[in-house]
Amino acid sequence: MKHKVLLWLMLFFFPLALGTSCNTEVNLENIKYEGKILSLIKSNNNELYNIILITSSTSRKGVPVGSSIGFYDRDFGEKMHEGDIVHFRVPMFKKWVGPETADHLWPEYVGVIDFNYNE
Repeated sequence: MKHKVLLWLMLFFFPLALGTSCNTEVNLENIKYEGKILSLIKSNNNELYNIILITSSTSRKGVPVGSSIGFYDRDFGEKMHEGDIVHFRVPMFKKWVGPETADHLWPEYVGVIDFNYNE
């Protein structure tokens, strides 16, 4: 009798447990990052991306801490310096697919960087 009651309870609660699983979808625009500038586009070189090493994040979702992200903004390279710490958001990114050579610094991810947000 106990087994039948347990079986019925499990059959009743199992679908409920599936319906209340963790929500894995995260709004990337809500994640805040801190990073160190590794490379900058300057008017006199052929760099393809400004590159930032991500040192901290408010979420485990999004771009992983310890990885680098590249973005294109020629004016940014004129305002900042390599080694500066910046705070930003990454509303859109993807894994870098391209050449990796020893003589050039390539990012692990490329994306859109938003420095204009209110804390």
